Amino acid sequence: MTRKTSIEAYNKIKADGLLSALQFSIYSKLYDGGPMTQGELWHKYFQYFQRHSVAPRFAELKERGVIEGVGERPCRLTGVNAIVWDVTDQLPHDPAPKTNTTKALIESLMEKIKVLEKRVREFDERQYEPNGQGTFAMRNH
Repeated sequence: MTRKTSIEAYNKIKADGLLSALQFSIYSKLYDGGPMTQGELWHKYFQYFQRHSVAPRFAELKERGVIEGVGERPCRLTGVNAIVWDVTDQLPHDPAPKTNTTKALIESLMEKIKVLEKRVREFDERQYEPNGQGTFAMRNH
């Protein structure tokens, strides 16, 4: 199988810091030793990391266009069929914008809180009446 690597892309990514440190480390190991599965890469190079901190970087790198799945085979570590990953000859592109940003989520939740607060006030107004002493008493129904 012919690999689609590019020393120019690798050098530009490295020189310009286009990936985070862990992303670049994974990219670099795949560039040097790929193609391989996530499990194989983790076992060979990243055992000092929690595996669940390494695995998500593959999705990030794929989304940015610098790695891709090039097939499937049994992982040499687990024996389970797994995607075989390799680098591409592309520079990273910006990931797609997230539609549910934290700010948008907070704004949505604040609107829901306002609606609920209004409903509670309306309920209280129907259930309680001022008693003349600065407090409220339950209405007789």
